Amino acid sequence: MDQNSLDLFNTLFEDVPCYCSVLGPDLNIVAVNRACRETFTTPFSRRCFQVFKGRKEICPACPALLTLKEARMHESREVLTDRSGRDVNVVCRTVPFDLRDGVAQGVLHMSVQGGEAEKLQQDMTSFDSQVGAVSHGIKGLLTAMAGGFYLWDSGMNDLRGDRLKMGVEIVRRNFLRLQHLARDVFYYVRNRRLHTERLDGVEILEKVVADLHDDARSAGARIRVAAGLPAEAPLNADRRALTSALVNLAVSALDDCRTDKRAVDHEVVLTLSVDPGSQGVDPGSQGVDPGSGSETNGSLLFEVSDNGVGMDRETLDKVFSLFFNPKGIEAAGLGLYITNKLARAHKGEVAIESEPGKGTRYTLRIPA
Repeated sequence: MDQNSLDLFNTLFEDVPCYCSVLGPDLNIVAVNRACRETFTTPFSRRCFQVFKGRKEICPACPALLTLKEARMHESREVLTDRSGRDVNVVCRTVPFDLRDGVAQGVLHMSVQGGEAEKLQQDMTSFDSQVGAVSHGIKGLLTAMAGGFYLWDSGMNDLRGDRLKMGVEIVRRNFLRLQHLARDVFYYVRNRRLHTERLDGVEILEKVVADLHDDARSAGARIRVAAGLPAEAPLNADRRALTSALVNLAVSALDDCRTDKRAVDHEVVLTLSVDPGSQGVDPGSQGVDPGSGSETNGSLLFEVSDNGVGMDRETLDKVFSLFFNPKGIEAAGLGLYITNKLARAHKGEVAIESEPGKGTRYTLRIPA
């Protein structure tokens, strides 16, 4: 290609009215055009799913990977996340280039924003699935509560203390779950601006454990704060949001124990440590409202560990997806999605490590 042709190509790539990026075989971003630089977080030396989706792992059914594998174009509809945390609905095309013996050495990734009619259709489809998922969650909780009331009534009629106690326990547990669901729906439907204040992380952790004492008992598990916590761990955060995020992680850990049929002493342990040299994730990542302020050196690491059923790799890939509920119990699949959303609103992040049969460790990192 002569210099004039190269200059023309560079001009077209730079000014084309869509999001264009060049990906290497490891999905690292090699080049981006102006639209990408202006819309998304700093792209270079990062992988496409980090920049365009705010994810830590490769997207399920990644079109770029399919293009690399099959050396042909793929088209899909995606929801990207811009630097301010807003969703961007796009039609995405991935095209192989630099073919060598039929093997693509890279991918040209092009995304065009969908029109208003297409966005409305996507929103309506999403709304239908959301209403259905929440309705299913509420129905499951009410059905379980009805069973609890039945045991309660029969225990009263037959003077059976064991039935009465079991019925009260079921009603209490599912009432708490209904409260959790209502809170998660509130955070999902409202992009609520954070109201930050100076908090003590140790105090927040101890409150979460106290609030979930009955839920832990009904799960047949023990919940406790680990020994050796700092005397205090100050941070600037939204009290309700941080508490909700930690409650969701602890409830998920208790569900891991509840669904584990092994004969082990199940336990959920919450701990807190200070990481003085860390930084929060890019403030433009996916979240509720990025709020104000800059990245802060030093983070608090809230960890919630359990010795429950654990998760396989496929489940881990989907665990932060909206309305994903792998445990088959009464839930709408909002909890971990909301926790991830609240963490990013604080310029933090959530990580999960798990292995089937060996339990799960949830880590919430919040800049101090």
